[in-house]
Amino acid sequence: MSLNRRRLLSIAGAASALAALRPARLFAAEAASGLASMTTGVAPIGRDEYLERIARARALMGRHGIGALLIEPGASMVYFTGVHWWRSERLTAAILPRDGDIAIVTPHFEEPSVRESLQVRYRLFFDIDPQHKGLLRLQYAGSTRTAIFSPEASRQAFELTRASRFSQFVDYGREGVWHIWIGFDHILFLLSLLLPAVLVLTGRRWEPVARFKTALWDVLKIVTAFTIAHSITLSLAALGIISLPTRLTESAIALSVVLAALNNIFPLFQRRRWMVAFAFGLIHGFGFASVLADLGLPRDALLLALVGFNLGVEAGQLAIVTAFLPAAYWLRRTMLYQRIIFIGGSMLICALAGMWLVERAFNLKLMLF
Repeated sequence: MSLNRRRLLSIAGAASALAALRPARLFAAEAASGLASMTTGVAPIGRDEYLERIARARALMGRHGIGALLIEPGASMVYFTGVHWWRSERLTAAILPRDGDIAIVTPHFEEPSVRESLQVRYRLFFDIDPQHKGLLRLQYAGSTRTAIFSPEASRQAFELTRASRFSQFVDYGREGVWHIWIGFDHILFLLSLLLPAVLVLTGRRWEPVARFKTALWDVLKIVTAFTIAHSITLSLAALGIISLPTRLTESAIALSVVLAALNNIFPLFQRRRWMVAFAFGLIHGFGFASVLADLGLPRDALLLALVGFNLGVEAGQLAIVTAFLPAAYWLRRTMLYQRIIFIGGSMLICALAGMWLVERAFNLKLMLF
């Protein structure tokens, strides 16, 4: 169910929200008393307290069938985010879905007098969640640009000139590269498939490959299959042809990482790992599409932006392969690689992905990333 079809509960202010909600059928007295304790103690909070407050709100939402909370400016916003706002930021709101990540909503701004450049600063949640990213879509003179804000890039400047088709292509390509580099689950899935590329299974024993060409050919088949697969579902999902729930997609991605890592420890698909890459690549494509949906596809350059983002993802993958494969081939005969990096690394990847799977499937928070 899309977010705009869910029932939204608007909390206009910490003190006044309960009075406004009492007549509604959505909340009984128990829910009102549960929210009442959330209106006190507005102060900067740490990550644990932030997660606890979010969990309490979601528990009430689940109990009373509420799809999402629309948290408007005021003490409620400070309570749920732990951030004290500047005056210019008071128009910011947040949507807390029952499942998935919290989303920040900002109004549509129009600058009455055109300036040569625009500076934007974004610092929301960086103090309590270093992995948080802010996505910006800037539309000007019929063209669309995108940017990602992080703790290292909280302030960015934009020249207000009409963007060329090439600059839009580059913008979306850059975001594709950035997404694959910060997508730990995608990276670990790719590494799980790459780790055995410099080894060959002989009977029940892993042996080093004799030639670099053999390992390179194996990697090319895996990367090509993964690329084709996620390009298909990325395009279909970005164009709105197919849509899957975010929670299901993210859980399936975590499961794919677990299975890919387990296959290194208990090999079942050694000679046809490219088929595994293709099958799970279809799932990862939906994950890529969710980021592209947040950035938005410009209507005037839809195909160009889609191709640019997809090629950016491929460039990010190739950078990882280029860095990994020569080093792995050089170390392939050592116990360091065969026991610690290959087996130990696969076990570590499996454990991390297993935690992600539990978190995503049951809407829990067990790790910091």
